[in-house]
Amino acid sequence: MRIFVTYNQQGEILSVSKVEAMPDGLEQPFGTVSEDEFVLEVPVKKALSELDTVQFHEKYKVDSEKKKLIKKV
Repeated sequence: MRIFVTYNQQGEILSVSKVEAMPDGLEQPFGTVSEDEFVLEVPVKKALSELDTVQFHEKYKVDSEKKKLIKKV
């Protein structure tokens, strides 16, 4: 499984996609994103793979500088 999130400059998660397989040559599953949105592939850990997409929005954000998923405080 691979997990991808789109996020904005403030680190707010806009969309989450969990994929088992992607076609060759496709870097991420969102297609074209706007210039003020970014895509991050999240390292898969058991705790993250068990979350549904709503829980990602509730519990996490992206550190835009480090390009890492972090828990909300």
